[in-house]
Amino acid sequence: MATNITNLVKDRLGSSAVSQAAIQLGESESGVSKAIAAFIPIVVGAFTHCNTPSELFATVKETQFSQPLSELLEKLNDSDSANSKMLSLLFGEGDLLAAITTEVSAYAGVKAESAKSLLSLVTEATAETINKYLADHHLELSSFSNFLNDQKGFLASSLPPGFSFASLGLGNWLGSSEVETANVVPEPLQTPLGNINPTTENPVKTENPEITEAEKPVIEVTRSGTTHDIVPEKSGSTGNIWKWLLPLLLLLILGWFFWKQCDTGTTVSIKENSAEVSNFSQG
Repeated sequence: MATNITNLVKDRLGSSAVSQAAIQLGESESGVSKAIAAFIPIVVGAFTHCNTPSELFATVKETQFSQPLSELLEKLNDSDSANSKMLSLLFGEGDLLAAITTEVSAYAGVKAESAKSLLSLVTEATAETINKYLADHHLELSSFSNFLNDQKGFLASSLPPGFSFASLGLGNWLGSSEVETANVVPEPLQTPLGNINPTTENPVKTENPEITEAEKPVIEVTRSGTTHDIVPEKSGSTGNIWKWLLPLLLLLILGWFFWKQCDTGTTVSIKENSAEVSNFSQG
């Protein structure tokens, strides 16, 4: 199983180092502890994503390992050339280094200069720890890259609560285990939703809609005192028309049928009477 370098660095910079660094920098121990806890996975992540592994390997091998804690703390305010070279290899010459110190300074509640000194301390301690591990396990350049790749799996669990690589634009250091988050406007600066893209200047109130006379239900009161709600019928309803039209059509059909019957009987009777009169005259 691969060794977790972040845990080794945390052991190296324990409570004693935190107390002494807080005194030397004039910061609170809680602030220094939070800053160190944030810097350790950042520095280890920078080691794992360095684009010049051979140069990094040579620089790490130059680091003195197992330095006394007092010597590490003496370098807090010392712009050591070796440490500056290490920081340049890890974070480049751009604005990334300034962005990291600013972010951790705000997160831990320490001054920006103190955050910069603590980053140097963590970088020195990390390089020392890696160099000692390389010496103890007789690792050379060919195994150095594989050793650093093994550390990527520990980075996500090494982040302190409330801190994220994504806020620094370094979410890819954790692969797919950490999702990049979009920029969020602070709550006090957010525009109220009611003022965004208003549809009308005077919105229509719908809390108490008026009811017209035609829509009001009719209440029928019986002699027994029981009330019945009568639902008003909808005008133009097809069902109501057929209720009176169908019986009317049936009556018209029956009337026409009886009229035809009566008309046929009268015609036959007149013809019979005419024939009788004719026969009587001839006789």
